[in-house]
Amino acid sequence: MKIYEIKNISTIIALFAVVLALIFSLIIFPIIQQPLNLNIDPDKNGDLSKNIFAGNGYIYSDVDKPTVDRGPVYPYMIALLFTVTGTTDYRVVQIFQAILFAATGLLVFFIVKYVSSSRTAVYAQIFYTLHPMFIWYTSRVWIETTHTFLITLTAYILIRVYHKLSLPGTIILGIILGLTILTKSILIVFPILLLFLFYFKWRKRGIIFGLVTLITAYLIILPWTYRNYIVSNEIVPVHTSLGLNLIQGDALANNWLKDPLSNMSSWYIGDVKMTHILKGTSASPQDAVGDKILVVNFIDENLKKPHYLLWRTLINSITFWYLSESPVKSIFLALIQFPLLILFIFGLKRIWKELSTVIPLIWMILYFSVVHSFIIGWARYSVPIVPLILSVVVIYFFDYTKIFRSKSVI
Repeated sequence: MKIYEIKNISTIIALFAVVLALIFSLIIFPIIQQPLNLNIDPDKNGDLSKNIFAGNGYIYSDVDKPTVDRGPVYPYMIALLFTVTGTTDYRVVQIFQAILFAATGLLVFFIVKYVSSSRTAVYAQIFYTLHPMFIWYTSRVWIETTHTFLITLTAYILIRVYHKLSLPGTIILGIILGLTILTKSILIVFPILLLFLFYFKWRKRGIIFGLVTLITAYLIILPWTYRNYIVSNEIVPVHTSLGLNLIQGDALANNWLKDPLSNMSSWYIGDVKMTHILKGTSASPQDAVGDKILVVNFIDENLKKPHYLLWRTLINSITFWYLSESPVKSIFLALIQFPLLILFIFGLKRIWKELSTVIPLIWMILYFSVVHSFIIGWARYSVPIVPLILSVVVIYFFDYTKIFRSKSVI
């Protein structure tokens, strides 16, 4: 049977994605976990979720006060899974993340189909499903699978609203954008940039609808900001860790020439520096006071040497695409990330000029990568925008090059 005769090929690919993720998470990961010393809950999101599930509140097991260093969406989502299933077995998280992994693939299909064709969309979904980075993150209690899904969902709604403004669409966009920011705050300034994006296409009408999205998104965030103020007596819009990551970004840039293939030595250097900065206070890098001290220290140091700020931003913009804990992982990521990035850059000019519908995707990609370059660049942080980059690359090569322009396959 030819591929074009399969009516629900995108659904079949999605089901395959679920199976692929489950095989890795439930069969392969337990085999490699001990030899590679892999912690299934390295960021303690699972620990936080277990305490929510047990009725202890938004708190870690080894501290005696509520935390402000995590956005609420992912921990509460896991806690809800525990409540529904009646167990705190992390396999329920792995199963759920396998489903989210497949759902993100469907969103990639819908994005590419909306701006291009069903044929090209199938190719994009296949390439996404076979990308090893996304499969890897389904196996552990890490935020990446959920964050990638929400980023991709935001992008899909955004391109539809950008193409055809509507009040319900802009409200939905604001809601999803707010939830995405409450997962991880990297997009917190993005609603403001949307005002310019909508204005360039729709002029005054775009500003009005952009304000609806902006207000809706920030109203979604506001209750959590108020909660953070109550528990910390500081204004923390979503979570702390900005100061920690800025200091770590400095350490990475300082140490990069000595150790360009691992972030571990840089991490320890940054940790020592944070201990020195916070010495004499009772603050930690994770709490609101410590976070503020670290941010102020970063600003003071970098204002004195703007040339260094440019250098550290450049280095972090490079490491953002490949740097991991070990040389083996970093080299592997470089081999799959840099070719994709080069292809994206290669096709960017023509896509921007000839396919205006895809412009919001490019805005999101540029915003996300530039902001992370100013903060810290680890390959892990680039994961959520890779589906968008992959979508643009597939659209370019299957729609705008002679090599893949044949319509005879799907």
